[in-house]
Amino acid sequence: MLKRRVIRPKMNQRIVDKCIHPARLTLLALTVTLAGGCGPESTAPTILQARAQPFIVDVPLPDHFELDRRKSTHSFTAGRRQIKHYYLGTASPLAVSNFYRKKMPDHQWELLDRNLSNGVEILNYRKGEEKCEIRIEELPGGLFGSKTRISVILQPDQS
Repeated sequence: MLKRRVIRPKMNQRIVDKCIHPARLTLLALTVTLAGGCGPESTAPTILQARAQPFIVDVPLPDHFELDRRKSTHSFTAGRRQIKHYYLGTASPLAVSNFYRKKMPDHQWELLDRNLSNGVEILNYRKGEEKCEIRIEELPGGLFGSKTRISVILQPDQS
C-alpha cells in the first residue's frame, strides 16, 4: 500500500500575522465593548424634560403632556387663582412623580406632604398664600397603551 503524502506549502509568517492581527483586534474591541456595558447601572431617577410653555406659569409640566380642555377650568379674580387642570401623557407615573418632586421647588413651591391612595399619588405644595395639589394616576390601557393623568388643583390657602 502506498501512503499518500499531503504536501502543504509553508506560509510566510508575515502573511499569517497580518491575517490574525486584525482578528485579534476585533475580538479585543468586542470584548471591551461588551464588558463596558455590563457595569453597574445608574440608580439615579430619570427626570422628564419640562414643557417649554406650561399652561400655568409657575407650575411646571412634563413635556408631551396635553391639557384636557373638556375637563379643565380656571378663573382669576382680584389676583386670586382657582385652577383645575387635567393633563394626559404617556410617561410613567413614577417618572411624573420624580419630575414634580424635582421641579416644583425650582418654582418656590414647598412640599407639604406626599401620599399614595388607591394607585393615585398626591403631592401637596404651598407657596405664599396658595396651595397646589398634584394628583398622578395611571389610566387603564387602551389600544395604544396606558396613559398617565396629572391633575393640578391650585387655589388660595385657607389655613
